[in-house]
Amino acid sequence: ASGQLCIFYTIKEFGPIVFTVIMTTRQMFSICISAVVFGHAISAKAFFGAFVVFAVLFYQIRRKYNARLNKGPGGPSSQR
Repeated sequence: ASGQLCIFYTIKEFGPIVFTVIMTTRQMFSICISAVVFGHAISAKAFFGAFVVFAVLFYQIRRKYNARLNKGPGGPSSQR
């Protein structure tokens, strides 16, 4: 139950894209730790796939951040 509250709070305060980054990062660390502990290999394709996922997510975050700056009072020039 407390996990659901944390999920709700994160999405409410920071948005669904930030939550997706948090969960994807958690899963990536879990996979890497599991590979080290159990001696499994992670292929170059897997690393490339993770890079693509994170690149797209961070691009979306940056795009939303820039859009929010441009919507501020007075337009983009008042934010600088």
